[in-house]
Amino acid sequence: MAIAGKIFMVLGAGLLLLAGFIVLGGLTQSSGWIQFPASFYLAISAVFAVPGGALLLLGFRLMGEVRGERERIETLESNQGTLRGFVCDASGSPIPRATVDVFIEGLGGKRPAASTRTGSGGRFAVELPEGQYLLEVGVPELGESSMPVAVSKSGDSAELQIKLPVATS
Repeated sequence: MAIAGKIFMVLGAGLLLLAGFIVLGGLTQSSGWIQFPASFYLAISAVFAVPGGALLLLGFRLMGEVRGERERIETLESNQGTLRGFVCDASGSPIPRATVDVFIEGLGGKRPAASTRTGSGGRFAVELPEGQYLLEVGVPELGESSMPVAVSKSGDSAELQIKLPVATS
């Protein structure tokens, strides 16, 4: 998007510059073989000035969006926190290699934010920006569990404990 914004800005500025030269050409006295009225030159310059102005504004808008997105990413990266947890069965035994998926819930549904597996001791840790998330933990033999979680960068080392009941057939 940044490249497109720069291209639009250059094209728009070029078209506006061309329109300006056409207006200047129409305002100066010429002794050529065909002389046109000044309104003709203004009309021709408008043909270049209108799309030139639109391209320039579009380029500025795209560059602003790119700048805003970079700022949002930098803010998110500076607000990192760690989501830690322990996955176990109903008796409290750790479950290794359980799938842990973290989602961001919004108007467009849920979007993946992170995914990991538990280690041999049933523990997991995921670095995430501050915010609210939906955590889904699953083990094919035992079932699935989901819960809303909050991540803060305050350094809280509270660990989630997720118990998966034995699935019934």
